[in-house]
Amino acid sequence: GGTPLGWAVHLAPDVTQVLLKAGVQVNQPTDSDGRTALWQAACGGNAGVVKLLLDGGANPTLRLDGLSTLDCAKQGKENARLQRPPAFDREPPFVADFDRVIALLQQALAKKE
Repeated sequence: GGTPLGWAVHLAPDVTQVLLKAGVQVNQPTDSDGRTALWQAACGGNAGVVKLLLDGGANPTLRLDGLSTLDCAKQGKENARLQRPPAFDREPPFVADFDRVIALLQQALAKKE
């Protein structure tokens, strides 16, 4: 069982925006493994959601099993490069943009220093 915000990171950013306006906590774990929404969105390359979460106060320094959100985005980019794109019957809910995610995280981390 995950949280609504944990599921929203796999969708278009407007779903996350609605949840943020409703007051969901951005730094709370979204599943039993302790992943945050920012960590999940970064791993999946969902730049729109990453931006919303960072603007909403998500902490880019949180780590999971020693892996930072930035590390996960970089791994996701490499994995996406090696995999064939999935065949969808319809348009995917978002287009993964790992370069933008990495840039957003680097900016957020620079502000923290």
